[in-house]
Amino acid sequence: MWCERPDFRNGSKEKIKDYITYFEGTCELCIGNLGIQKYLTDVESIISKEAENDDEMNMLVYYIAGVIHYKISENEQAVDCWKASEKYARKLTDDIFLAKIFSYYAIIYYIEKDFDRSSVYFDEAASIFAVHKMYTELALHYINYLWYKRYDPDKNEVSAYLDMAFYYVQLSNSIMDARVYLHLGYIYKTIFNDFIRGIGYLNIARDMCCKNNNVEMESMTLHTLADGYMKLSHYSESIRIYEQLMTESRYANITENLKCAIMSNLIPCYVYIGDYEKASLYLDKMKQLSANTQVNARPYFDCLSNWLTAMIHIKKNEKLDEVLPLLSSCTNFCDKDSRPIQMDSFDLKLAESFGEYYEAVGDYDNSLKYYLMMEKLSEKYADSDKMNACDRLSSVYEKRGDFKTALEFKKKGTEYFNNIDRENILNQYDQLYKKFFKSIQDEQLKNLFETNENLTRVAYIDELTQVHNRLYYQDFTERFGKKGTYSVIMFDLDYFKEYNDNYGHLKGDICLATSARIVQETIPKDEYDVRCHFIRYGGEEFVILAENYSSDEIVALAEKIRKNVENAKIEHNFSKCSQYLTLSAGCSTGIFSNNAEMESLVASADRALYEAKKNGRNVVMHS
Repeated sequence: MWCERPDFRNGSKEKIKDYITYFEGTCELCIGNLGIQKYLTDVESIISKEAENDDEMNMLVYYIAGVIHYKISENEQAVDCWKASEKYARKLTDDIFLAKIFSYYAIIYYIEKDFDRSSVYFDEAASIFAVHKMYTELALHYINYLWYKRYDPDKNEVSAYLDMAFYYVQLSNSIMDARVYLHLGYIYKTIFNDFIRGIGYLNIARDMCCKNNNVEMESMTLHTLADGYMKLSHYSESIRIYEQLMTESRYANITENLKCAIMSNLIPCYVYIGDYEKASLYLDKMKQLSANTQVNARPYFDCLSNWLTAMIHIKKNEKLDEVLPLLSSCTNFCDKDSRPIQMDSFDLKLAESFGEYYEAVGDYDNSLKYYLMMEKLSEKYADSDKMNACDRLSSVYEKRGDFKTALEFKKKGTEYFNNIDRENILNQYDQLYKKFFKSIQDEQLKNLFETNENLTRVAYIDELTQVHNRLYYQDFTERFGKKGTYSVIMFDLDYFKEYNDNYGHLKGDICLATSARIVQETIPKDEYDVRCHFIRYGGEEFVILAENYSSDEIVALAEKIRKNVENAKIEHNFSKCSQYLTLSAGCSTGIFSNNAEMESLVASADRALYEAKKNGRNVVMHS
């Protein structure tokens, strides 16, 4: 640890001051469990000789004892120690240590929601630091407080505190400044979705860590960088960084706390790309390492392990009977423990997992309940989290057949996507990543982020048939469709239920995908998605919206599609009109200038389809 100086004798004031510098400037995850116990033992041995110590030593040793207890979430013990330190600071008229103690009191009262007392202590500490021009302490004062205040609804106040932290850290010159820049980068990235400014601060933090050989904080900076990639759904780059942290010798001695925190992100990355084997391997490793984490952190990591286990079961669609107890244990832990868990936005992730579970078992009512909860929770997080919540809701509403609401959430999600300046983020990540590892490929950078057009295209494509989905149809009349003459073909596969029931749903899916491909190939290539828009309307039912087609032209196209499907000779021994798969089609032609007119056109084609079925099927009718 960089605070250890072998030339200092045990119990010296210089050594205690070094402990203070270390604990004030280091994140909790970067402090090892054994290290904390060692320091606490040293400090308590000096406290036991309180009567023999001078007043300054007692002030220092009680103060650092309070900081150590605070770092392991023992707030009551911390306050007791600070009150003892305060007594000696007042006796010595040491304003600086009084301000340090007041700064921590402000946090404790904020956690306890005693905001008035918190504000009084915060202002008093800031005033003392400012009078003495203690810029490092002022920067840490704002950053420490912000760590708990960062999710406040009043983002203007949070932003003002960030500006103050940045202002004072520029005037400072301390090895503790890396922690300030790291947290500035984290908060701008996570809370304000300002990746560019966040990456700039992370870069400064990393440079300072290298200069002072502070490998733990450097690792935290990398962890924050990889988390940014993860929030942008670029999991391969997150994995690249996390794997180097887990395997390179430079980072071999980072604490078990930090390793477990890294794995709690790495495991979901592997889950999202479908590598469940790697995810499970790291989950086992995390469970083993958590036994060596700080005592107060172990319940957190146990909770995360349960959540990650549930996540893997959901994604693999196995052991679903074990999922609810695992997720419920996480909820119970969070309800009874007021301290923040060692993963950002865990409440959001937990709500998402509940929603995924209920979606997996087909309980869409409960799934919507948790996704709506997820949307509400996302209000305090980044645009990427809000976008994810909207996409989840859109998916379930689509499965329920409420395409209008599904489309509304899809549009909302796209708006959040557009708020992210992805090209500039790419450039900043490029610089930072190259500085860390010097190994990223230009071709990989080109593919780092999907374009907005790509995202929109995927949103409107039916996964099974790879044609447009019902969301596209819903949006067509509002944004995509040009006003004018349109013809509609509505068709479905004859006796498809009998096909599914007898050949099985897997073959049924193959049959649908094959039929859709035949129709795609029948539509002239230069007209597909230009004049002819092919949509899976629902189940085995499809629609073609054709611009500027006459009645004769649309009937001719429908007849050609019917013949091509029949000529494909897809065996259907359970059809009542042929030994092969066939389709029936209904056509209509009219003017489109608003939603109601398009619905009328589609309804007319649907009536013609009904007539086709009455006339023996495997025919085309025009209304």
